[in-house]
Amino acid sequence: MKKSVFKIAAALMVASMAIVLPGCGSGGDQIKVKTAAAENGRLEAVYKITGALVPAETARISAQMTGKVSEVNVEEGDTVAAGQVLARLDDTQLSAQLTQAQASYQGAMNSEKQAKINMDNAAAALERTKALYAEGAVAKVQLDADQKAYDLAKSQYESSLSAGVGGSKASVENISAQIRNAVIKSPIPGIVVSKNITAGEIATVGNTLMTVADMSSLKLKGTISQAALPYIRKGDPVDLFIDIYPDQTFQGTISDIGSMSVSTGAYFPIEISMSNTGGFASGISAHAEIRAKGAERLIVPASALVDHNGETYVFVIEDGIAKKTTVLTGLQNDEQVEILQGLKGGETVAVTNANHLFNGMPVEIVKD
Repeated sequence: MKKSVFKIAAALMVASMAIVLPGCGSGGDQIKVKTAAAENGRLEAVYKITGALVPAETARISAQMTGKVSEVNVEEGDTVAAGQVLARLDDTQLSAQLTQAQASYQGAMNSEKQAKINMDNAAAALERTKALYAEGAVAKVQLDADQKAYDLAKSQYESSLSAGVGGSKASVENISAQIRNAVIKSPIPGIVVSKNITAGEIATVGNTLMTVADMSSLKLKGTISQAALPYIRKGDPVDLFIDIYPDQTFQGTISDIGSMSVSTGAYFPIEISMSNTGGFASGISAHAEIRAKGAERLIVPASALVDHNGETYVFVIEDGIAKKTTVLTGLQNDEQVEILQGLKGGETVAVTNANHLFNGMPVEIVKD
């Protein structure tokens, strides 16, 4: 029984070695690999961005004050201009308060004007009395009386400046601002895509009443590898494809490249914009192809790369021995990859069975 178990285990071990070391035969044959040279060249990579086309600009419009909605002037699907009145809140009480505040303000201005006249008159009277007193024409008691009259007029005028007019004016401005806030306007041109309020309801601060979207331009959002960043920039043209029109190619433009990578790391946000001359609906699925053409760099076949535990390396073959060499890569397509660091050029690298090699392993180079 024990011998049978041993034979089965030995057979399994041989089979597993055959799987791990493809190309090995009996009698200790070396693993077979095909190779390619690391050579200079220019690589072109295509990065695909997929998603849905959304409006370039969307405004969620809410009330800046709580109040009863007196009128709603638009419906979903309506086209609106920037600054167009979408709805109004009831401002009846505010208008009455404004009238009262304006009256108070006017009264305060009149009082201030009269106080200034009184002060100027008292000042003139005091100057005359001082001149007469200097000539001995009036008694000291008259001078003191005119001085007190001037001091009182001056005090009343200063009080009107600091309190009456200033406070009344602030009240008028505050109520006027509230009345302006009762008029709800669209901040952008576009289409009303949602309406969540009707006349007679109460609008509260912060709650979205309507959403207006500028559909004249659409954008596609996605991410792109950091390797492409040196070769693309805002304003570059991009081929854009709408999935339900597979035979048509649309012109897009890179409108934004994020300055901070997303949570996955090594990938950056990117936006592709297109003019919506076809009147496409928001949310329609699409994809864009961003072509990045690299500079003259060292290139190896993509099959030479091995990624393991966050490390990227190739196996350089020297005198029949595989030598693990860590590399830093750049642009990459399905067939080739740029090598930015790690190789000098002219090296021979393994392009088959690279995942089954280890440092210092003997190999047998085979031709196509």
